[in-house]
Amino acid sequence: MLGQKLKLIKLLSTKDLQNVHFKCSIEEIEFFFYKDSKKFIEDNYCQLYYLYEKKKATIIGYFTISMGSIRYEKDIPIEKYVERIPCALIGQLGVHESHEREGWGTDIVKDAISIIVKLSQRIGCRIISVDSLVTLNAIRFYLSLGFNFTDIKLGNLIINQLKDQKRPTKNSVKMYLDLKKIKK
Repeated sequence: MLGQKLKLIKLLSTKDLQNVHFKCSIEEIEFFFYKDSKKFIEDNYCQLYYLYEKKKATIIGYFTISMGSIRYEKDIPIEKYVERIPCALIGQLGVHESHEREGWGTDIVKDAISIIVKLSQRIGCRIISVDSLVTLNAIRFYLSLGFNFTDIKLGNLIINQLKDQKRPTKNSVKMYLDLKKIKK
């Protein structure tokens, strides 16, 4: 964004994080980046990719990817072969608080999708799954990128609760993107 073309970097060692700055408005995302990512990467639970602004030694944003499956739901318009659908999970996604609302989140998700599409040509992977935070901004963000609710009734209920300024009982809502729609 802002005319910058930054390179996406795969985190190979958490030692690479020692002299960089990342501050996120969502505390759990920042905590994962600095504290939990090390054990998740070392134990192959996920891979972490980030955009780095060298001049300021700042991480613009990051995401994690891991493999998994989600239970087949009636609202997922995919022919049912098995109970669980193979997927790639975008598990963590964060943008530095000074770069929020600049389009970096969209760029980062598109980078994640690109990696997953290439990966799906080598292994079975039908969808991309995210557990969106239950905020109107987060849900609208994923909807704008083509993601859908795995449970449409629940998703619409959450949106209506948020619009009515009621607190939903869930902290996250499962959403998916069908890779077949991207590959066409």
